[in-house]
Amino acid sequence: MGTLMIPKTKGLTLETHFSDPAHYLIIVGVLQYLTLTRPDLFYSVNFVSKLMHSPIEAHYKMVKRIIRYLKVTVDLGLHFSSHFTLDLYAFSDADLAGCPLTKHSTTGYYVFLGSNCISWFVKKQHTVSQSSSETEYRAMTHTTVEIT
Repeated sequence: MGTLMIPKTKGLTLETHFSDPAHYLIIVGVLQYLTLTRPDLFYSVNFVSKLMHSPIEAHYKMVKRIIRYLKVTVDLGLHFSSHFTLDLYAFSDADLAGCPLTKHSTTGYYVFLGSNCISWFVKKQHTVSQSSSETEYRAMTHTTVEIT
């Protein structure tokens, strides 16, 4: 799989319930632990974990898509090195109105100590921003607070 999720996920509530909800819970729980070293999985695993209370067949297909993606990208992830400097780096980014439903922006940052990622954060902003500058400013603010 080249992507983690199908682009449009509307209209999934009309299908039948998944036959083994316990199996779904176990797989999603394992995927949640995997996000500790695979930040590229955050959004999709968070999305399928919100559906754990009453999974349907389409939700299970989403989980299988994530697993197929993992099979192809097994070498990706956070790698920790024992040889590094004490230089502190931080990168932040945000998108304007990234959520098509609520028009909220998504903020994220990564903090590195040498070549090792020591902190990261990705979250949908609570308010709707009026400009991309405002969204980027909020992302930089979150990053600065984390570094401080």
